[in-house]
Amino acid sequence: MSEGKADKMDLKERALQASRERYEKLEIEKLKAADQFAQKAIKEFRGVFGDVEELSVKELSRVECEIIADGLKFRARKESSEYYIYIKFYLHVRCRKCGKWFTHPVQNLADVGDLLSHPPVCEDCQMLAKYGTTEVKSEAERVMEMLREIIEIVSD
Repeated sequence: MSEGKADKMDLKERALQASRERYEKLEIEKLKAADQFAQKAIKEFRGVFGDVEELSVKELSRVECEIIADGLKFRARKESSEYYIYIKFYLHVRCRKCGKWFTHPVQNLADVGDLLSHPPVCEDCQMLAKYGTTEVKSEAERVMEMLREIIEIVSD
């Protein structure tokens, strides 16, 4: 009977070892994929924005990395459509109204220049200007609000 317990322990130990090895292999594959994406993103970045002397890259995942070039921070993200896989770049910019940092898509050097010369407004400030609040209301909530206003007007 003690032999059966020893065999079971061996099986448990082997199973745990196999699990650890699989996890380590997956982690190595993730790191390798993140590095490969970062290299592709650098190549694409230079193709879109030109050669940059000071360039550093931080791998974030298999589909995303951060690129810092000449003091500007970009996020590169792998995206896809039905037939095409591409890399989209987002520039980190500061909202001209509230000062909050957010990302804004850029497709070329002129887009970067536009954002640097005319800083954009973040989504929260846009909603505040448009609706008077940063809360996102559903269609039903907006309809109910309008109905209440109509009932108020009619009852007066």
